[in-house]
Amino acid sequence: MAKVRLYGETSGFVDLKAPDVANDVTITLPNATGAFATEPYVDAAVASAGGLVAVKSANLTSVFSASVASGANTAVTGLAVTHATADAANDLLVTVSIGIASDTSRARVGFAVSDGSNFLFVGDADGSRLRITSGANDVAAADDYDNQISFSFVHSPGSTTSTTYTVHLFNLNPGTQTMFVNKTSGSDGNSTYVGRGASSIIIQEVKV
Repeated sequence: MAKVRLYGETSGFVDLKAPDVANDVTITLPNATGAFATEPYVDAAVASAGGLVAVKSANLTSVFSASVASGANTAVTGLAVTHATADAANDLLVTVSIGIASDTSRARVGFAVSDGSNFLFVGDADGSRLRITSGANDVAAADDYDNQISFSFVHSPGSTTSTTYTVHLFNLNPGTQTMFVNKTSGSDGNSTYVGRGASSIIIQEVKV
């Protein structure tokens, strides 16, 4: 088998060997100075569908609280991920896990993820009803238990624009209430039988 040996400037060498092929072929090298390749290269056009392109996440382990009026919502500080898809055709798998409590007895709390312009994967418009992804009813103010909610959905951004995805809390009560993330109750007594939770948002870009 024919080969070409290239010696390094100071030491070592690289052998270029031709493969055994049935027909003659010609490979044209680029007419440029500098290194032939400076980093690993993957051709996005031929990468297999379903492959994982990127994973990003944000974890919130401290307590977040906000007083929210009835029917309003608020972004959860610390539960946001900024990402730009490598290909406009790719999909994003969004997964949220969040622990909530309230200072209002039998509170009702909703959740959704915003891309800065719209709330994603929410129910259809239906009168005055709030369009959310998921929610929790009867979130007790005094009982010491964790209301942990998890949900996932697929989002197709359709562009490569850098976007920040943020988890929002919705107040589904008729009056203003203070809502908490990562507290297991509104009372939150300092005891070994009271927990402190953790929340996260994970975004996985998948090749389509």
